[in-house]
Amino acid sequence: MGVKGLKTYIEKNPKRCFFRPCNFGNSELVIDGKNLYYTLYFESGLDQMHGGNYDGFENVTIQFFTALRDCDICPYVVLDGGSDHTDKKLETLKQRAQGRIRMAADKSRGSSNNIIPYLSEDVFKQCLTKLKVPFVQCIAEADWEIAALANEKNCPVLSDDSDFYVFNLKAGFLPITYFKWKNVMKIISRSSCKFIEAQQFTVQNLCENFNHMNKDLLPVFATLAGNDYFTPSTAGITMRWEEFSSTAGEFARIDGLLTWLSRFQEPKEAITAVLKHIEYGQNSVAISSSLFKCIKEYALSESSTAKFFSKGTSLSADIPGCPNVLPRWTLDLLTKGKLSSSIIDVLVLGRLAMGYQVEDSALPSSSVTARPIRQAIYGLLLYGQQQSQGDTAPDKASTDGTEYFVEEFDREGVKLTSFRVKAIKPKRQGRFHLETLCEAPKELRQQILLDTLNVSNNSLTIVPPHLQLPVCVTCYWLVNSKPEPHQEHLWALLLGMVYGELCRLPFEEEYESVKEQIQELGVQKKTSELDLEVAHSFSQWQCCLRASLHLNQLLCLPLTEPECARLYCGTLVHRLVSEFKEGIKPESLLVGGIIPQYLFKTLSDAVRDTVGEKFITTMRKGRGKESPDQHRVQYKSVDDISFRFAHLMDEMKDGDDEKDDNAWEEERYRNIHTTRTRHRIKHRDQKYKY
Repeated sequence: MGVKGLKTYIEKNPKRCFFRPCNFGNSELVIDGKNLYYTLYFESGLDQMHGGNYDGFENVTIQFFTALRDCDICPYVVLDGGSDHTDKKLETLKQRAQGRIRMAADKSRGSSNNIIPYLSEDVFKQCLTKLKVPFVQCIAEADWEIAALANEKNCPVLSDDSDFYVFNLKAGFLPITYFKWKNVMKIISRSSCKFIEAQQFTVQNLCENFNHMNKDLLPVFATLAGNDYFTPSTAGITMRWEEFSSTAGEFARIDGLLTWLSRFQEPKEAITAVLKHIEYGQNSVAISSSLFKCIKEYALSESSTAKFFSKGTSLSADIPGCPNVLPRWTLDLLTKGKLSSSIIDVLVLGRLAMGYQVEDSALPSSSVTARPIRQAIYGLLLYGQQQSQGDTAPDKASTDGTEYFVEEFDREGVKLTSFRVKAIKPKRQGRFHLETLCEAPKELRQQILLDTLNVSNNSLTIVPPHLQLPVCVTCYWLVNSKPEPHQEHLWALLLGMVYGELCRLPFEEEYESVKEQIQELGVQKKTSELDLEVAHSFSQWQCCLRASLHLNQLLCLPLTEPECARLYCGTLVHRLVSEFKEGIKPESLLVGGIIPQYLFKTLSDAVRDTVGEKFITTMRKGRGKESPDQHRVQYKSVDDISFRFAHLMDEMKDGDDEKDDNAWEEERYRNIHTTRTRHRIKHRDQKYKY
C-alpha cells in the first residue's frame, strides 16, 4: 500500500529515535520477496543499462541466504501475486508505470535511476528453488499475508516497505536498509552462535514517541497521510498537519499528523474529528466509509500462507467477485512460483502490464515483438476458460462475438498507453478445457509451444534439453524483431549461452582458460555510452524469452525450463557485439576449448536449420567486413567431442530431476557411438542446499 513520506520520516528523523539495535539470529524470519530481490540487485552494483547480469544476481542471492543459514535464521519468502481485483489501486499503478517508463528512458542516457532487469524475478524464484528456501507466491498482493504470517510465527518481517511501520507486528520489523547481512558476527562466548546486526522497529516504540498513543490509531494515520488506496486531498480533507508539529521542514507533515492523532483515544473519535474539516459539499458519509475500508486493510487475522508452509496446502483461489476463475490445477503451481502470476491479471482483470527496460524509446516497445507469444497465452486462458464454463467469458475481458481481448499497458514513446490485444486460439488445441490442460498429451502441449514460436521439433534434436527453449526463442526473435538483428547480435547471444554452460559444467582445465577469456570481456574496456541499437535488440530477446518461459509453464513444461541466470549477461554480450563489429570472430574466443567449440557449433547449427542458411548470410552486419561463417573452426573428431560433452553433462545430473536430459544424452550416444559401451559417471553437484 505504501505510506507517503513515512519511511523517510522514521529512518532519517534526527530528533526522534524509532529503532533499537538488534543482534538477529537463531530465529524464523518472514521476508518480503519482491522487496528483497529489488534491494539485492540495486545495492550490489550489478548492471542495469545492458539488460542485467543475472549470474551475478544469482551469486548475490546465494550469498544472502548463506548468511541467514550461518546464523540459524529460517526464512519464509512471500512474493506478490496478481493485482488487486477491485481496481482501487489502478490509478496509482498507472502513475508508477509512467514513472518507470521515463526512468528507463533516462537510464539509457546515463542517469542514476534504478531499473530492475527484465528476468530478475524469474532468476530469483529459480534460485530459491535450487537453494530449497521455503517460499510462496500469493494469489494477490503480499503485504497483508506477510504481516499475518509473521504474527502467527511470532517472528519479525524483513522488508523496506513503509506499510510494515503501520502493521501491528508482534515481533517487530527489520528494515533491509539496516540489515547488515554481509557482516555476519560471532557472539563472544564459548558458543559458535552467529548473528546479523540489525535495527528493530516496533509500533510500541513509535507510539511511545507520541505520548503513548493508542496503536490502533496507526492505520488511521496511514490513511490520512495518503497511501495507494486513499488520497486525502482528493477526498476534500484540507487540514494542514504541519500546524500541529513541533518540527519544521520535510518532517513537519508526518510529525504533525501523529501529534494530532495522539489526542484521541480511538479511531472512530479521530475520524469524526477529521470529517469536521472536509470541504463544503463533500459527501461525509462516503468519505467516512472510505476511511474505515482503508483502515481495515491493516487489520490482521489468520494467514493462509501459514498452512502452505506447514502442510504444503495451496492457497485459496476465492477472489471476491471472481469465484472459480483459477483452475484447480494451477493453484499448486502458482503458490510454488512455478507459474507466472500474470495469468491471474489476465483471467480476473482482462489486462496485463508490460515491464519497462533500458531500450530505444524512439522505437516501438520491445514488448511488441513478443506480443504473438502473449496472444497464445491469452488464447489458452480465455478460450479454454470459455469452454470450461460453458461459453461464459471472464467478467472483465472484452468480447466481440466469439473473440477475446486483453488490455495491455505498454509504452508508446515515453507515454503509458493501453492496447486492445486479441487472444489467439492455438491451432492444435481442439476443444480442450483450461481445467484439464495439464492432462493433455505432452506431444500436443509441446507442439502448441513450437507452433507459437514457429520452430520445428527436428531442429532441436541436437540441442541439450535445457537449451532448447532459448534456441527456439532466439530463432523467433531473429525472424520477428524490428529492426532486424545484426549477425553480431546473434553470435553474441549464442556465445553468451556457451559461457553460461561453461560456468555450469564441472571444472576442466581444458576449457577453463576459454571461460576466463570470455569472462574478461564482460569487465574490461567498459564505455559510458550505451549502444541503443544493441540494447533494444537484446531487450526484444529478453521479452520473447520471458513470454516463452510463461507459455511453457502454462503448458506444464513440454520443454525443459532453462536456468535463466546462465542465459544472459548484459555487459558480456554488449562487449561481444562490439568485438565482433571490429572484426573478431566468435571462434577465435573458443580456441583451445573443444567442448566450447562443439557447443557453439551445436547452437548455431540448430539456429541455421530453423531459419535457413540464406537468412543468416543475408542478415545485417556491423562494421566487420566478413561473416563469422567465413572462418569456421575445423573440429577434431566430432564423435569424440560429442562423447566428451555428453560425459560432462552426465556429471551434472542430479537423480530423477534430469530424466529428460538423460534421455537426450542416451539418444545422442546411440546415434554417434553405436559400437561403444557407455560408462556413466554419477556425480552430484556440490550445490548449497538450504
